[in-house]
Amino acid sequence: MQNHTVRNSVSAAMLHALEAQQLETSHELTKAEASSVYHSARAIEQAPVLVLVYSPLRSSQSGGSYALSDLQSSGACMQNMALAAHSLGISSLWICDVTYVAQRINELVDVRNHQLVAAMALGYTSPDADGYVAPRRSLTNSFLGSM
Repeated sequence: MQNHTVRNSVSAAMLHALEAQQLETSHELTKAEASSVYHSARAIEQAPVLVLVYSPLRSSQSGGSYALSDLQSSGACMQNMALAAHSLGISSLWICDVTYVAQRINELVDVRNHQLVAAMALGYTSPDADGYVAPRRSLTNSFLGSM
């Protein structure tokens, strides 16, 4: 399936589930969570590339430590993609809101026996109508400034 078809289908599934209040969650979304889902769907729509990251489902017999290790590996994968993209001047957005519609996404891309962990939207940042591109925050301000 072409990436643009997947992107549009994922975005549409997220927006539809949000509107119909049919997200895969055990609680009612707060306004902030609903806003995050909406903006994530719009970002997916606009990005030229969407990478879906999966982790294998493990039986309870094969164990929690493997499942935890798989999730940690998925996180490292996401971080490495974001760092590699940044080194190439490509913008990235780590999106966990896709997990609210994981079952629908799995059907769209025909994935079984794997857990959707997150998605990474990749692309070049476009200037707004006035030619302004928002500056990136420095790592010092992002991490040390919050201490």
